[in-house]
Amino acid sequence: LDTVSNGIEDGVTKENLKQFEINAGKNWHKFYMRNGDKFFKDRHYLTKVFPFLQESLDSGDPVAIIEIGCGVANAVIPLLELFPNCSATAVDFAPSAISIVKRHNLHDTKRFSAHVCDITVPDSITWKGHDFATM
Repeated sequence: LDTVSNGIEDGVTKENLKQFEINAGKNWHKFYMRNGDKFFKDRHYLTKVFPFLQESLDSGDPVAIIEIGCGVANAVIPLLELFPNCSATAVDFAPSAISIVKRHNLHDTKRFSAHVCDITVPDSITWKGHDFATM
């Protein structure tokens, strides 16, 4: 582990690290332009890993979820498919990812919306009104 750790520290300069951070949105945009929705798998396991989420969704009461750094919304789409009482907001700073999400048949502005958003920018999103958040 020390060798791997030292290799990372030795191989990435502070300038490279700064450039990766500055260009993160641009790089993720390129990633989704290249891979579409074929890279990451849907997260069908969330209700098993988080039983309190399952309990909330099973209650039948409205449940609002925000997926931060959603990519192509692999966390909320399976929940929306199974639970009609679930609504979701998906945000990512890659326009290509949000474009893919908006083409999904579940996307509509009443139950499921997606937005390009950089959450590191103050006041870029409204946090109120969500019961759960995923990252």
